[in-house]
Amino acid sequence: MTRKINTNDSDPADSYPGNTNDDPLGNQYQHGFDDELYSHGLHVLSAASPEDLQLQAKKLLSRIQSEPGWSLRDITYTLAGLQTNQQYNWLVYAETKDALVQGLEKKLAKKQHPAPAEQMDNRLAWIFTGMGPQWYGMGRQLYRENAVFRQVMDECNHLLLEYTGYSLLGELFFQPVNKVVTGNYLAQTANFFIQVSLSRMLHSMGLPMDVVVGHSVGEIAASVIAGGISLEDGIKIVHHWGSILEQVAGHGTLLSVGLGEHEAVPYLEDLPGLEIATINAPRSMTVAGNRDQLSRLEEMLKNDGIAARFVQVDVAYHSSQLSYLEHAVKDALGFVKPLKPVHKMYSTVTAELVEHPLHDADYWWRNIRQQVYFKDVVASLLKQGYTNFIEIGPHPVLRSALQETAMAEGKEIHTFFSLKKGTSELPMLINNLERSMGVGVPVNFSTSLTGERLKISLFEGEDVCQCC
Repeated sequence: MTRKINTNDSDPADSYPGNTNDDPLGNQYQHGFDDELYSHGLHVLSAASPEDLQLQAKKLLSRIQSEPGWSLRDITYTLAGLQTNQQYNWLVYAETKDALVQGLEKKLAKKQHPAPAEQMDNRLAWIFTGMGPQWYGMGRQLYRENAVFRQVMDECNHLLLEYTGYSLLGELFFQPVNKVVTGNYLAQTANFFIQVSLSRMLHSMGLPMDVVVGHSVGEIAASVIAGGISLEDGIKIVHHWGSILEQVAGHGTLLSVGLGEHEAVPYLEDLPGLEIATINAPRSMTVAGNRDQLSRLEEMLKNDGIAARFVQVDVAYHSSQLSYLEHAVKDALGFVKPLKPVHKMYSTVTAELVEHPLHDADYWWRNIRQQVYFKDVVASLLKQGYTNFIEIGPHPVLRSALQETAMAEGKEIHTFFSLKKGTSELPMLINNLERSMGVGVPVNFSTSLTGERLKISLFEGEDVCQCC
C-alpha cells in the first residue's frame, strides 16, 4: 500500500492551509489503516474496591520502574489480558512508558475514581446526534493525540477531497476553537467526520456496539458504522445534502420546545406554517418553520413557563419547506447502494429494526423530510431491556430526552458521551469509558492488540500474570 508519511514535526491541526485542489494534508495523509496504530494507548486497572485499585496501581508502577526493558506495547497487551470489568476502574492514556508512569502517579496522588453505579443490563446503545451541537475545533485534541481518530479523519477528508476538491479539515481546524459551526454544508460534513472517527476510535478501544440509532442527519454516520452504506457513499450523501440544502438555507430553522405532541397542537394552530419536526421524548420536540413565526412561538411558550430555545441551524429540517427538493435529492443520491447492516440498527424514519438493505435514495429523502421518531425508537430499546446509552457526536444533546423517555417507561438508565464542548477531549472520553465499565459494559481492551505477555502481579497472592 502506498503511503505518504508525515515528516513534519509541527502539529497538522495547527497548520491546515485551507481549501485547494491539491491535497491540503500534503505528506501528512495516510490512506488505510496501519495495525500499529491500533495499540490504542489505553491502560486499564479494574478492581472491586478503591483500595484494591490503588494497590494495583502501586504494584504496576513498581514493576514498570524495575523493568526498563519492557516495551509499552507489551505492557498495554498484558494489562488488557488482566482486565476483569469490575465496578472500580482506572484508565490511563499513554503513548510512552514515561507518560504511563506519570499517569499512574497522578491517579495515585488524586485518589479519584468514578463512583460505582448499579449494574443493570450490560448492553450499550450507540446514539448518533443530529444537527446543532457542532463547533469549530471539535476533535482537534483527539486529532493531535489519538492515531486512530486522526487516521479516520484523514481518510474521510481524502475521500471528500477526491470527490469534490474541498478540504473540510482545513476549515474546521483553522477557525477559533468553540465558535459554533454554521452553514449546512460545513456543519453536516463536520458532524459526519467527527461521528465516524469517534466510532472507529471507540471500536478500536474495545467499546461494544450492541445497537445503533441515528437522530436525523446523524443517521448517515450511523448507517456507515452499522454497515448499511459504505463510507464512500456516506461522504457523497453528506456532500449532496449540504449542497442541495443551501438552496433553502436562511428560509427557516428549528425551535426545541418542552411540549408533548398533543400539548403542541393549540400553539401550532395559531401559528400557520409551523410543523413538528422531531419527537425526541414525551415532552420534548423540535418545531420547524420560519424564524419570525418560531420567535412568536418561543415568546408564547416562555410566557407560559415552557422551555424553548433555537437550534443552531438555518434550515427548517423535516418540514414542507423542503418538499420541492424531493426530485433533486433523489436524483443526486441515485448512486447509493444500500447494504444489509452488519450491526443491529433501528431507523428513526420508520421506528423499526433495519433487517434488509434500506438506505437508498428514497430513504434519505424521507430522512430529511419526515418527522424523526426518536422517542419511539428509544422506548422500544427500553422495552428490550437496554439501560446504557452513549451519544456519538460533538456534544451531548439527547441525554435529557433519553432520561425523560426512560422515566416515562419506568426505567433507570445510564448515559455517556464521547465529546463535550469546552472540555478536554481525551480525558472526558476516558472518564466516560471508566463510567461505562463501572456499570458493567464489557469494554474489551484486547481488541486488535498484539504483544508479548509480561509477568505482572497485580492481584493479592498472585505471582505472575494470570494470562501467561
